[in-house]
Parts: sequence; structure tokens; C-alpha cells
Amino acid sequence: MEGEIYIGNKEIAVYLGALRIQSDSNDSVVIKARGKAISKAVDVSQIAINNELKEWRVSDIKIGTEEKPYHPVENDPFPGKKVHKASFIEITISK
Repeated sequence: MEGEIYIGNKEIAVYLGALRIQSDSNDSVVIKARGKAISKAVDVSQIAINNELKEWRVSDIKIGTEEKPYHPVENDPFPGKKVHKASFIEITISK
């Protein structure tokens, strides 16, 4: 079974706690992040592996660019823009 953790604006300790909980019931956990949160996802995976889940290893890393439809707003600073692009990372750690 595989768990998932989405990295956002919270403190790293919050995600480490979630990772500990996911690791109790799953053989692997995917840590996902987009944009500015990518560096935090890398930090979470490395802190967990080096300090808490020492028997776990990074088994897969996926990186890329995700495209989503752009929805203009009033006084849009990007008139004519049709697609929003964001970088992403998915780090799979497993036993």
C-alpha cells in the first residue's frame, strides 16, 4: 500500500509527523509538492530518512511541469494567458 503527503506552507515538523503516521501503515509514501514547496519536500524526505526512518530509502523521484487552465480575474496582469505552468516533484520513499 502507498500513502501520499502533499507539501504546502506548514512547518516541516508537521509533514514529518504526517510521514511518521503514513509509514506505520504503508510500505511506501509519496511526498508531493509544486512550485516553491519543492525544496521543502526534499528537506522532509531527507530529514525523515536520515533521522527517523533510517531503514527507508528514496525509491523513485519524478519531476516535471504541470499545465493547468489559467482562469483570468478582474484586472488580470496577464491578459491572453491560457495555461498556468508549475513545476512539481514526487519523491517516493519505501522500506
